[in-house]
Amino acid sequence: MIEKTDALDDTSSSSKRVGGGVGQEHHHASENFSKFMDCMAKWIEKITTPEFLEFQRQRIGYVLAYDFETELSRAAHATDNFRFDEDIENQHKLMTSFLHLFSSAQVLSQCEHYFKRYPFGGDPISREDHARNMCEFYLGNVYILRSRLKLFLNSFAKVCPELRRDISNTLKSFDRTFDWELRMRNGVTHHEPFADITTEKLSLMRLLARDPTFKDVGLDREHLRTYRKFVSSWVRRVRQRSDTVKLLIDEIAGILAEKTTFLANSDPKSSRSE
Repeated sequence: MIEKTDALDDTSSSSKRVGGGVGQEHHHASENFSKFMDCMAKWIEKITTPEFLEFQRQRIGYVLAYDFETELSRAAHATDNFRFDEDIENQHKLMTSFLHLFSSAQVLSQCEHYFKRYPFGGDPISREDHARNMCEFYLGNVYILRSRLKLFLNSFAKVCPELRRDISNTLKSFDRTFDWELRMRNGVTHHEPFADITTEKLSLMRLLARDPTFKDVGLDREHLRTYRKFVSSWVRRVRQRSDTVKLLIDEIAGILAEKTTFLANSDPKSSRSE
């Protein structure tokens, strides 16, 4: 059930490679996620009408419009005219909120690769600047993930009122698991840039390395060694947290595929739950 999120409570399982692997080279889609995608494809087929197809054609034309400013008002007006009936509209919002949650999980996973790569030659973006920016990017994405989880849970409660859920406990479980990240993100957003003893050490070493007095001390080599050690520790953190989120996504995908009637039975006209 939604309120029992074992993936968040059991961080020891975070090393398992499960959950949606779309776009990830070394991650494979789990059975739950594959089942969800199959159910979603059938559901889309059910709700597709000539009006919906025309709506999608207009959206594509809007995106591909050469004269963007000229097409903007016309395309926006055309897409505003289309609406599903209330049940399907709510189901659509639920599906969209889950896909957005999944997308956030993918971005969190990608942070690992961003940390590993320093594509600059030095000035004006130093290694410590890159490291700090990536730390803040990772922390911000944890918060985004929480926000999208909350949106999904609220939508789930609306579409599936007969399934037991406890939004508050699920979010509290998330907050316990990502307590450090959320506190650091709050500090970065409201107080000061991210910094720890290693980033401060990197900045100091870079400044000293430019001083001719320390030319033969080997500070450049030590700076690089410290940077690589810092990156390695953050890659491990990101990987562990990402794997925990994959477990959560996998659990939710299974619930959607098996417990929601409109997906389990491919019946978009029903928003009741088993």
